[in-house]
Amino acid sequence: MTVYEDGTEVPDDGYAEAGGPAAGSLAFGWLGPGDLGPPRQCPDSLLRVLEDAARSPVGRTRGFHRCPFCPDAEFWPTHYRTTDGSELWLGSAAIEVRDMSGRTWQAPNLVLHYVTAHGYLPPAPLVETYGTVR
Repeated sequence: MTVYEDGTEVPDDGYAEAGGPAAGSLAFGWLGPGDLGPPRQCPDSLLRVLEDAARSPVGRTRGFHRCPFCPDAEFWPTHYRTTDGSELWLGSAAIEVRDMSGRTWQAPNLVLHYVTAHGYLPPAPLVETYGTVR
């Protein structure tokens, strides 16, 4: 999976047609093996926004990516149970959310797993838009 630093503008490199973030959007959650940092708690309200976005993904791909942080990840899409009990399969699409200034942010839908299983905290503009860190 392509790696982008959180908050960087996604270049127009043609990757959007293959399921990557749209050019001009801001990237988050496009993580590589050393990018997690210390675990943090994501606000529940932001987690629900990310879950809602994952129900209407963008940039679906034909294959899938596994979590690079789970050493024993099975060779299947990552199963995720939402806060309302529904199920999602992660690793084959991106999600889009907007911050309070209207900027579009995109992440792989695996960001839900990164948040809940590994303590990844999305960038401050999204936390400030959708809730405060506990």
